[in-house]
Amino acid sequence: MSNIILLGLLIPLLVIGFLYWKLLRNLVTGKGGIFKNKKIVTALIIIYAIALILSPFIYELLPKTGEEIPRVQYKNLEQKTMELEQAIYDGRLADINPEYIRETWQQPYKGNELNLQQTVEETVPIVVERKQENDGMIEGKYIASVIYQALDFSDKVRSIQFNLSDDTLNLEEVGEFFEFKGITAERDLVLSQFTESRNIFADGTMRQVRFIYLQIPKDLQFQKNDDLSFNYTGEIEVNYNVE
Repeated sequence: MSNIILLGLLIPLLVIGFLYWKLLRNLVTGKGGIFKNKKIVTALIIIYAIALILSPFIYELLPKTGEEIPRVQYKNLEQKTMELEQAIYDGRLADINPEYIRETWQQPYKGNELNLQQTVEETVPIVVERKQENDGMIEGKYIASVIYQALDFSDKVRSIQFNLSDDTLNLEEVGEFFEFKGITAERDLVLSQFTESRNIFADGTMRQVRFIYLQIPKDLQFQKNDDLSFNYTGEIEVNYNVE
């Protein structure tokens, strides 16, 4: 249906373009033709002005090419970010948007003690939930939400790979780095001869949440590197008192 509406808007523009081409051609060859009629010329000028006014709306209806980054519509992004952090610290996985759970992993483990290591460019906080039973299964989730200038880059950041070997669980960052570049967007202003330019990433605020969430058997003990950011569920309360 939208394609039919779009076609209905484009056809008059094509007709107008053809008429103006014919007008210029007649003026160059010295022929007036129908353009000697002032009413016809006035009508064309009015139609042209209307076309200029409608052109931005028509442009928005045109199909966009290339990969588009989703925009976030949260009115209070900082509050939403802290609510996500608190849900992770509390172990309320059901309250987390499934789109932010980037990796899900599980593997059986029968030992009583496990070394925990992290191989990442920047330390990712680890939250651990102890299960109610010793089910012999370790489960992991990588949770990431990265919002910058109301654009959602969550699926662009590097991922986490869970490697359990012998008595060591290594949390390794994998994938290509995603670089935030200062992209300059330009557009021609319809009713003028000027071009507007702006850097869409200038003076922006980033809201980033990146966590590794582990669910472990009840009696499993960790031997961890002191450089890790490590907490059990229920230990952290996020400060919501922000202006």
